[in-house]
Amino acid sequence: MKKILLTTICLAFAFFSFSQQLSRYVVSSGGNYSTNGGYSNSSTIGESMVTTLTSATNSLTQGFQQSFSNPIDPTITIINPINGDVFPNNNNISIDFSITDFVVATGTGDGHIHYYVNGAMTMKYDTLPITLNGLTNGSYQIIIELVDNSHQAFSPTIADTVSFIINVIYGCTDPLASNYDANATIDDGSCIVGPSLCSGSAITGLSVSDIIHDRATFNFDNMNTYDGTGAQVCRVDQIRIKYRPVGSNSWSQKNMAQPTGYDAVTGICNSTQNTAKITRNLMSSTTYEWEVKVWYCDGQNSGFVAGPNFTTLDDCPNVGNLVAYGATATKATFTWDNSNGAYSFVRLKARVDSISNPTGSDFFQIGGAGVSYGIYTKNKQNMVPGETYRGQARTYCDPNGGPYRSPSWSPLVFWTQPTVRIEGGVSIANLDVYPNPSRDVFNISFNSESIQDLRIKILSIVGEELIVEKLEQFVGEYTKKVSLNENAKGIYFLEIETKDGIINKKLILQ
Repeated sequence: MKKILLTTICLAFAFFSFSQQLSRYVVSSGGNYSTNGGYSNSSTIGESMVTTLTSATNSLTQGFQQSFSNPIDPTITIINPINGDVFPNNNNISIDFSITDFVVATGTGDGHIHYYVNGAMTMKYDTLPITLNGLTNGSYQIIIELVDNSHQAFSPTIADTVSFIINVIYGCTDPLASNYDANATIDDGSCIVGPSLCSGSAITGLSVSDIIHDRATFNFDNMNTYDGTGAQVCRVDQIRIKYRPVGSNSWSQKNMAQPTGYDAVTGICNSTQNTAKITRNLMSSTTYEWEVKVWYCDGQNSGFVAGPNFTTLDDCPNVGNLVAYGATATKATFTWDNSNGAYSFVRLKARVDSISNPTGSDFFQIGGAGVSYGIYTKNKQNMVPGETYRGQARTYCDPNGGPYRSPSWSPLVFWTQPTVRIEGGVSIANLDVYPNPSRDVFNISFNSESIQDLRIKILSIVGEELIVEKLEQFVGEYTKKVSLNENAKGIYFLEIETKDGIINKKLILQ
C-alpha cells in the first residue's frame, strides 16, 4: 500500500513539475527537482522521471519515462481584403483576420498583435477587425504579426500580408444634379440640385463642308457647357439632323448619341461631344436644305434650327469613246477622249473575258495609279496572243483620288489579241490606208507579190465583221474604197489574211 501511495505522489509531483515548465512555443532540456519530508523528485523534459523515498535505514527509488508530443503552432490569416484587391468606390477598409491557438490579451494572454500599414506599426490587444478610414488613392501593404508579451517576435515569424489599391474619384454622383459627374465613384457633397442651370439653348455654328457629288459634312457647335469649376452644366443627350432637296416634301434624317436618356442600370445619361456628321448618298447637282435639333439630359430641347442651303457638285464625267485593241500580238492599246467633260485622272482595268466565275481580283490595272487628264491613250504589254479580253475605265475628279469619282465604271469594251501581227509582211507590200482618220471613206491599197488566196475584212471594235472580201489566187496591185459613213464614230480594224499570217491595221472613223 505504501508503495502504491508513494508512486501516486511521485506521479503527481512529476506531472505538476512538467506542466509548470513546458511551453508551447519553446522546447528546451529544462526540468525540475524537489525534496520534501524524506523523499526527492527530479525530472528532465524528455528523459526518465525519478523519485526517491527514504525512511530510517530504508530507501525506495521509482521512475517512469515521460511522453512528449509536438505542440500546435499558432496561425494568423487575413481574410479580407484579398491580396491584389482594387477599391474604386470605397476608401474605408476593414481588415478582417482569424487567429488559431493563440490568446490575445494585455499581459495575461500568450501575447498581442503588431500590425503595419505601409511600414507604420500599431499595437493591438484584441482580435476585432482593423478599420482604416479615409485612405487616399494609392497602394497599401498590410502586415499583421503575433508577438509575445515583451513585444518580441516569435521564431519563426507568425504573420500574414496583403496588398490592395485605393482608386476612388470624388464628385457629384446624382444624375439629376446640374453638376453631375459620370466618372465620380464617391459623392463629395457638391451636387447642385434644384432648378436647372441649363437653358436648353438652340444649337449654333451650323455650316456645311466637304461637299462633292454624293455627300457633304454637316458641322455645328458643341452645346455641352461647364461652370467655372469644370462641372458640366448642360449635358447634350442627342442630336438630330434632317435634310431634303429644296422643294421636296420628304425629309431624311441622321441621329447621334444612341441610346438616348438615362441608362436604367448605371443611371448615366449619354453626353455626345460630336460636332460634325457626314451624310452620304445625296443626289448630284441638287440643292439641299437642312435643320438640326438638340436634346439635353434634363429634358429640354432647342427645337429645329435651319442651316444654310448647299448644292452638291455635278457627277465626275467619265471618259468618252473608250476603245481597246490588240496593237500587236502581245500589246493592247487603249484610247479615249474627254467628250463627256474634264476630270483629274482615269484608271483603267482589264481581265480575260472567258473566266467562268470571275472576281474583282481577276482584273489587272493598266497605267498604275492613273493616267492624268490630257493623255488619251495607254498601252498594256505582255498580253496573250489570241486571247479575248474585256476592259473598263473610271475617272476621278480629285487629284488625290477619294470618293469624288464617276458614279460607275464605263461600259465594257471587248477585243481579241491577234495571233500574228504583220505590218506589210513578206507576201504583202506597200500597204496603205488613207485618209486615216477619216470621216467616211478609206482608200486601201497594197501589192501581193506572189499568187495567194487573200481574205480582206473590216471589223468593229467587238469583232463584228462589217465588210468581207475574198480574193483567190490573187497577185499584183489591190485598191479599194471602203465607206463607213453609216457606222458610229470610233475604232475599226482592217484585217488581211495572207498565206504568211494576218495583217491588222487600225481605222479611226471621226
